[in-house]
Amino acid sequence: MALSWVNSHIYNLIMALLTSIATYFHPIRGVTIIMVVAILADFVSGIHTARVLKKGIESKLMWRTIYKLVYALFLVNLGYSLEKESGWDFGVHKIFAAFVVGFEVWSMIENWSKVSNSHSSLARFLHDIMRSKVKDKTGVDLEDYTGDNEKD
Repeated sequence: MALSWVNSHIYNLIMALLTSIATYFHPIRGVTIIMVVAILADFVSGIHTARVLKKGIESKLMWRTIYKLVYALFLVNLGYSLEKESGWDFGVHKIFAAFVVGFEVWSMIENWSKVSNSHSSLARFLHDIMRSKVKDKTGVDLEDYTGDNEKD
């Protein structure tokens, strides 16, 4: 009897679960939307850069973007849940989202500077400013991590 009830109401149960999840994470929808838009914009800029430079576009690029999106959403939602359930008010989910968006903006600036292919362009200027600011504030030289010291 109970099994037949579950089978006849499975759609309602699934929709109730999805609605509960969406309601729980509703307060961070703005941060989540900004992060998703940044990841998708980086994906589009990467495809545009590959086409302009006449490089092949591989399906693993799309899969990498999907994995990145899933991991980023998981981290931000986990940070929010940790704050909400523990009572902490550190803004951990906002810090995670800011890191993700920052790296996506960095990637878009790199793509833009590759497409513009000019050392005096605005893209190269922004790229160099971001690199110097990160080095000044953290002491980390991004050339060691991004391979920017190699000439294309």
